[in-house]
Amino acid sequence: MLKLKDLFEKGRDVFGTSKEFTRWLSKPSYGLEGRIPEKLLYYVSGIELIQRELIRIEYGDFS
Repeated sequence: MLKLKDLFEKGRDVFGTSKEFTRWLSKPSYGLEGRIPEKLLYYVSGIELIQRELIRIEYGDFS
């Protein structure tokens, strides 16, 4: 649960609002090989992938 809490705090910081972050979670992400982020939330490894993607977005790395 703490990992999810940290993830949502990071997402809010990166996207500006919780609403924008949850919107991003529901759409396929290029950086996650087209996977929908919210479907990865069920796994610790998925949460870690999303965390890394948020860091890339935060620093402008869209490759």
